[in-house]
Amino acid sequence: MNKTRPASLCVAVLLVAVACGGREAGSVPSDPTRNPDWGSGLTYDDCAEQGLTDYGSRTGQKWIGDFYSDLYACQAPTNISTESTDQPTTDSTSPPAAEPETISPQPPETSTTLPPLRGLRYEPIFAGVRQTLDDENAMPLQIVGQPGGGFNYMITREGRLWILEEDTFFKPPVLDLRESVGIGAETGLLSIALHPSDPQRIFINYTDLEFDIIIAEYRLDDTLRTAIPSSAKTLIKIPTRSDFHKGGMLQFGPDGHLYIGVGDDGFNYNGQDPTSLFGTILRIDVDSGDPYAIPDDHPPLTSEAPEVFLYGIRNPWRFWIDPETNIIYIGDVGSDAFEEVDITSLDTPGANFGWSILEGHLWGPFKEGIACQENPQNCDTTSFTPPALALPHSPDVCAVIGGPVYRGQAIPELHGHYFYSDACGGFLRSFRWDGSLAMDLRDWTEEVGRLSQLYSFGVDSQGEMYMLTANEVFKVEPIR
Repeated sequence: MNKTRPASLCVAVLLVAVACGGREAGSVPSDPTRNPDWGSGLTYDDCAEQGLTDYGSRTGQKWIGDFYSDLYACQAPTNISTESTDQPTTDSTSPPAAEPETISPQPPETSTTLPPLRGLRYEPIFAGVRQTLDDENAMPLQIVGQPGGGFNYMITREGRLWILEEDTFFKPPVLDLRESVGIGAETGLLSIALHPSDPQRIFINYTDLEFDIIIAEYRLDDTLRTAIPSSAKTLIKIPTRSDFHKGGMLQFGPDGHLYIGVGDDGFNYNGQDPTSLFGTILRIDVDSGDPYAIPDDHPPLTSEAPEVFLYGIRNPWRFWIDPETNIIYIGDVGSDAFEEVDITSLDTPGANFGWSILEGHLWGPFKEGIACQENPQNCDTTSFTPPALALPHSPDVCAVIGGPVYRGQAIPELHGHYFYSDACGGFLRSFRWDGSLAMDLRDWTEEVGRLSQLYSFGVDSQGEMYMLTANEVFKVEPIR
């Protein structure tokens, strides 16, 4: 049976980590010149004047006292445009952008027979998922499609994997792990990845009955509808001390290697320890070694944890690797101050995103024995990769939900747009990353509405996008 615990007192059944506890005393330096309130409480005019935003684009760095931070461009308070444009645009108040190092592909030309894009809408696909599956823990958490078209699969938190056909569940489930999956605050069957060249190989990320993190491989039968129980192989087991901050995401990169998001296990200081698997993005070769190998082109940061590819992350609940640009977008759930979207190229392993020395642009929770936090003037943050997006906490911002980079066919105007949301705000926003700057920022919330208890995005075999709440699934469709 499932091992269960009472819902978190912070936010009931909130799967992604919303910070419950307050910041330790003294953890935010009192010097206002060092740590301004980045965006919180600012009007749009204030934002434009100061070059700050609650979500925006990095255009360079700036010293505030002796605090090293990003300078952010302001975003208009409403949707800039829902019409297709040939070139990305930004608010006219944005500072001039530095010359980007790399440029993402421009969106493809729209067919002359395709009506102009007027907006987006949510098309209901499934309602009452938990009631249909007769399990209160059966929250839909991910939809993935077979590469090149084919079956679409969906996982539900309690431990089952389903095939989706004609907008319904194909029963029985492909895989049923309910007897092996532990259900706690932020645990369960969290992610699935399909091997890019062998459709019979699937990889899952779940927490066992002790809430330890398990990365496992299963083989499907020839019909691709049933997992073979005897094929189960555990690749990685990470013993944990809590049922918080598990990360959870799996995805194959364009290099054919498996990327794994691991949270800090609820212990802040794991993020700056590259000898630990916590607070990281791992990268492994599942086609070599037993049970896996470290890729030949992967320079290990430490001999103790050679799997670590990126670190300084609090809780990478959802990340996305865009195969067309080789860029990873990490939705990093914050603690007391900021939600982050961290972006880097997979060509630059070893990036450190700063947690727990920094949260967004503020000093993170202090810890005795860490010299730079005991005296922030000793803390050199110049080697950190700053967030591309830093959203200050508010009633609408508590736990970022990272989405995909859109590469479907139904909305070619939005090719290359990265989508994201938040578990508290339920909004829908997007931008296009040009290699150094967030461009063409959009806020679609007024059109699509807010979703309650939003937990994840999904992408089907055609590249189309889905929104997954605690009990419903919606497809994102264009309005023309």
